[in-house]
Amino acid sequence: MKKKGIIFDFNRTLFNPEKNELEIGAEKLLHSLYKKNIVLTLISSTLSVDREKLIYSLTISKLFKKIIVTSEKKNEKHFSELISIINADNNNIYVVGDRIKSEIQIGNKLNLQTIWLKKGKFSTILPEKENEKPIYTIKNLSEILNFI
Repeated sequence: MKKKGIIFDFNRTLFNPEKNELEIGAEKLLHSLYKKNIVLTLISSTLSVDREKLIYSLTISKLFKKIIVTSEKKNEKHFSELISIINADNNNIYVVGDRIKSEIQIGNKLNLQTIWLKKGKFSTILPEKENEKPIYTIKNLSEILNFI
């Protein structure tokens, strides 16, 4: 079996900031993927240190091989660091996020498998350029299991 990995966005993908809790099904999904030996990584950008404290206070934090919380805009350098941690072929590395102009666009530039969670605040912002088009579009986190 080929090694696989996922780069997850945190805010509005795994975590609902309005309800201050994990998205429905997020914990179950992460445990399922972890049990399948899929390398899990996490990326989040924030303007405050509270986000990092929040992530590490959650029980899911132990499931991630690497967590990056950055005060700058997410960029290819951050994703490249996670790719090197996953250490798999690019066609076996997935990027899961809710923003096509951020996670999906970067994932496409790096030739990764992109999964757009078309839900919530950014679901109406549609791809305008070819490199913003996700390979897969889902409306529920549990759908990830159909592709990985």
